[in-house]
Amino acid sequence: MTVKVLAEFIGPVRELAGRSYLVLELSERANLAEALEVLTRALGEERSKQLLELLSSRRAYILVNGLAVSDLNVKLNNMDKIYIFPVAFGG
Repeated sequence: MTVKVLAEFIGPVRELAGRSYLVLELSERANLAEALEVLTRALGEERSKQLLELLSSRRAYILVNGLAVSDLNVKLNNMDKIYIFPVAFGG
C-alpha cells in the first residue's frame, strides 16, 4: 500500500523547483526523509542540488501540515501536505 503526499513550493522556491507542487507516492511507512528523496529525484539533479543547498543552509524551511519540522524521521500519512518555503519573502 502507498500513501500520497502533496509537496508545495512557496515563493522563490517555486521558481527553483520549476513548478508549484508535486504529488509524491510513498511507501505506507514513509517519513519526511523518504519524501525528500522522492522529491529530489523528481526535480532532477540541478534543481535538487539547489533545493538541498537552501535547506541545509537554513535559507528554506519545511512545514508538514502547517507545523515546522526539523526531524526527517517524521512519519507521513496519506494526504499530508509538505510546504517548502524560503526564510523570508514578500514585499
